[in-house]
This record gives sequence, structure tokens and C-alpha cells, in this order.
Amino acid sequence: MVSSSSARTIYCNAAGQELGISVADVITRTIYDQGGMPNNGIPCDIILRNDGRRGGGDWLNACNESYVPAIITEATFLSNPEHARFLGKEANAIRYAEAIGHGVVNFLNAR
Repeated sequence: MVSSSSARTIYCNAAGQELGISVADVITRTIYDQGGMPNNGIPCDIILRNDGRRGGGDWLNACNESYVPAIITEATFLSNPEHARFLGKEANAIRYAEAIGHGVVNFLNAR
């Protein structure tokens, strides 16, 4: 799944596509809308970072230079007041971090 950049994006390198999909799935299922963070039913997207021109700034090129599965989550923007309120609560920030962790564990278990 490749789409345009948004506040619900996980960037990955080629080796990290399955990792990105796993993390995006958990974030979408447990955090967005049904988990309390308003996202209008839009799932988390995956963008393959295979050159410096696709989505985001040059700092995302770190994905390109890694030969192991690598992802960068940009699945929320603190400039979005609803997202900022959600993540401003410690319990929600912990849930978000746990969702990323569960996605990583799911990826590793599937290997």
C-alpha cells in the first residue's frame, strides 16, 4: 500500500515494508477512531522510502541508508489540536507507544 503523505503515515525502507504494515495495522486497529484518537476512519498508510523525493524531508533518507528493516512513524501531528489533546494524556501516549511495540512484536513473530 503506497499513498501520499499525511498525518497517518509510516515511512519505511524496502526491507521494512512488512514491519511498517504490521505497525500500521496495530495503530489503525487500536488507536485510530475506535481507540480514541480522531482520524475520520482513515487507516495508517505506508510509504516506501526509496529515494529522497518521495514524501517528507531529507531527514527521512535515514530509511534509505539502512539495510535492516526500518520505519519512521509520522502517524499523528501535534499541530492537529485533536491529536495533540489525545497524545497529551500520558495514558494515551503510553497506548500509542505500546501499539508501535505490539506491531514490532507481531512482525518478529511472523518471521
